[in-house]
Amino acid sequence: MRKSEKIIKKIILFSAFLSGICILLMMLMTMWDIIGRRFFSSSVPGVYELSSLGLVVISFLAMGYPQIEGENVGVTMVYDRMKPKVKAVMDFLISILCIALFSVVVKQTITFALRMTDSNQITPVLHIPLQPFVYVTAIGIVVLILGFILDLLKSIRDFKGDRLDV
Repeated sequence: MRKSEKIIKKIILFSAFLSGICILLMMLMTMWDIIGRRFFSSSVPGVYELSSLGLVVISFLAMGYPQIEGENVGVTMVYDRMKPKVKAVMDFLISILCIALFSVVVKQTITFALRMTDSNQITPVLHIPLQPFVYVTAIGIVVLILGFILDLLKSIRDFKGDRLDV
């Protein structure tokens, strides 16, 4: 079980790394556009489109990372007062619910991407097809589901009394 958890964690970290690369590329593109406008009176065409598409990549590929780090926002007034076994059961049920919910979201996202493929939707300025970015959205949600699977495994260990962390 520990080896599969390490593999899942590596996938999530790789996805977050790709998100970071995209942030770097967007920053360089924006900087280049600003320098071009200020010093050469020439803007890079399609920067707004590329920034919008880049935000999709950044947002969805990075979603799994805060999940495995426990950095997502939560209201824990009642949860903090629960006993460890009750917390483990609650974590287990929440993880199952989230996996089920986001599995439906992935299915619907892929269905939407397939529909977009039939209609061949593109961006107005650069004529970039939109379907690959919808598929990236689905991949990002799958990565988030992997984070919930790690939480599920952790809750099972917590319930059993194992305190081994990955």
